[in-house]
This record gives sequence, C-alpha cells and structure tokens, in this order.
Amino acid sequence: MVKKVFITDCEGPLTLNDNAYELADEFIEDGGKLFKIISRFDDYLVDDVKLENYHAGDTLKLIVPFYKLAGLTNEKMIKFSRENIYLVDGSDDTLRFANELIDSFIVSTSYGQYI
Repeated sequence: MVKKVFITDCEGPLTLNDNAYELADEFIEDGGKLFKIISRFDDYLVDDVKLENYHAGDTLKLIVPFYKLAGLTNEKMIKFSRENIYLVDGSDDTLRFANELIDSFIVSTSYGQYI
C-alpha cells in the first residue's frame, strides 16, 4: 500500500509573501533590485551556462553575503518574518484539516525562519 501525504508550497498556496525578496528589500540598500539581479543570474547559470553541480534556486545562497554585510541576524529574520506574514484566507484551516487526515508537509523556497 502506498502511503499518502499532503505536500504544499508555502509561498502562494498558504501565504502571499515572497519572504526572501522582502528580507532583501527591507535590510539591504536597493535590496529588492539586487535580489532580482541575483535571481536572474541564478537562472542564467542554470539555463544558459548549465554549470555543473549548480542547482536552480540557489538565489537564497547567493544573497547571504549581502545579508551578512547588512547586519541581518537570525533574530532579525525571525522578527521580520513573524511581523510581515500574510496568510491566504482559510489556509490555516486547510492545513489543520489536512494534517488531521494525513501527514502534511510544507516546502518553501524561503528560509527556515519564515516557515
């Protein structure tokens, strides 16, 4: 018998945020613009260069040095994420319902402090 699980993305189905972008925009000077540039560079490395052992979605790794330079700490990330989360209406009820029925998991392209 196959075990069924419920897996959902966080940003989109559950929240209206793009947390990684919003962190950059808040804590780095011109951070929103920088995040978009790094994101496009990430796409370029995957789609055009086809860099070996490089994985799509590494934007979150590439921007970390800029967070460090801006003085962003784990505590600041948690505080910002908690204070700026916007849930999709009913998403908390949906998750609670799904979790009562089957094992449920959230995947995200953001940092653990957001989840």
